[in-house]
Amino acid sequence: MYEDIKNFCLRLLKISPEPSDYHVEAANEQVFRPAPAFFAYHLFVWFYQSLGGVLSLAILIVPMLIGVLNSLEVRWQMPIVMLLLLLAALAALIYAGSAFIHVWLDYELRRYRISRSGIKVREGAISILETTMSIANIQNVSIEQGPIQRVLGISDILIQSAGGGGGVAQAAKGLPSPDYHTVRFAGVKDAETIANVLREYLKIYQDSGLGHTEDKSSPPAMTDKDLNMIDILKGMRDEAVLMRKTLENAQ
Repeated sequence: MYEDIKNFCLRLLKISPEPSDYHVEAANEQVFRPAPAFFAYHLFVWFYQSLGGVLSLAILIVPMLIGVLNSLEVRWQMPIVMLLLLLAALAALIYAGSAFIHVWLDYELRRYRISRSGIKVREGAISILETTMSIANIQNVSIEQGPIQRVLGISDILIQSAGGGGGVAQAAKGLPSPDYHTVRFAGVKDAETIANVLREYLKIYQDSGLGHTEDKSSPPAMTDKDLNMIDILKGMRDEAVLMRKTLENAQ
């Protein structure tokens, strides 16, 4: 029954349940999903946000409805109130049902992939978003956990990148650091273990001499065109010096 409902929703929205590139093909690849508690956390966040919106809407609309009802005859007030309550309950039911399906599908379809070459995140339900980042571009790996996540035993892993630039080196030199691009592994159970795997892959990449190390290489060699330009500039300098001396002797 559960799988039938899931497959029906996927067919209705024309969503692929799991792309082929999320299957493990090598020993150094890992594909995993959020912990089951992430679904409960996502529902709680949705309920909290929706409750605030409903209360704000009620504060605006209820006084207007009371004014309208007071202007009507007494015999029409109760039927209109019942009709409005019925419409409100129906709208709330449709909204809650669609939001639940959205949160549920996002949990079911969310995938995280790690390999020595990079990471990939698939998220979303109505709109599928896939984000990739190569190990070469990773600048920082950190773990984030709010109070509710702490109770549920889940955490978020934040993988930050500066587009392959030297953000850390620039900060050390007192230069403005670039804006970080962040990929989030949301709602995972063993966050520290996963973060350590990412750090190990990053260390392997850096130890290979390709990582974000300080640039100690020598300046690039000059081409023949550069040497010719230097000779031209030296000739212009010598002519300027000779002209200056000629003008000084004439005075």
